[in-house]
Amino acid sequence: MTVPKPGKDVAGRFPFSIPIFIDGFDFEFKKPVTIFAGENASGKSTFLESLAAVSGYPRQGGFHGQNMLRKSWGMNSFGEMLEVDFDNLVLGDHMRIEWNGRPRKGYFFRSEFMSETMQSHWNARDLMTMSHGEGILELVRTRFKDGLFILDEPESALSPTSLLALATLIHDNARMFQAQYIMVTHSPILMSIMDADFYWIGEGSVQSMNYKDSPHFTISKMFFDNPDRMIGLVKSS
Repeated sequence: MTVPKPGKDVAGRFPFSIPIFIDGFDFEFKKPVTIFAGENASGKSTFLESLAAVSGYPRQGGFHGQNMLRKSWGMNSFGEMLEVDFDNLVLGDHMRIEWNGRPRKGYFFRSEFMSETMQSHWNARDLMTMSHGEGILELVRTRFKDGLFILDEPESALSPTSLLALATLIHDNARMFQAQYIMVTHSPILMSIMDADFYWIGEGSVQSMNYKDSPHFTISKMFFDNPDRMIGLVKSS
């Protein structure tokens, strides 16, 4: 796929003002599981959301082809409530994607809209009686098999034990079914999924690396090795 350098009509406008999109880039998904990580505001979720929209998923999350449109509202300088457009999705209008097989089913996971998405789910009553974390694991266990699954920070409601369970499910589903997973995460546990490609988004580029060399993993390890020292460093900065 290609995210081309923005033309004069959109150059400097969000999201093309984010360093990773200023000069454009090419990217190839080579494995059944691809993981992206990076600091806040690096553009990783914008990239993922736009990819999902172009691939036929509802912008607030849900099943492929599901007709859901979340309306967002904001107040202008005159105190008027106006519908807010998803400006970041204009990125998708500029993406060029070549498919080996265009997805016909799958799921786009967005943790912040998970409750409203679950309400329209095929098994909504059972899922809504579970905790947020239990519902996520049940969804992956029962439905994330064949298809393209795009996950934006699924760790938000999961305990460390559940994160390990999710990592195992993703690895096993990708191996056993016709599944492709593309995920953005801050979790070192999810970053460690076996046989996955890992990329760090930062300094205006997408860098392939071993997840153990990423800042997220390094900082987490330093914290668990000596939490008092790390917290002290933050307080003194």
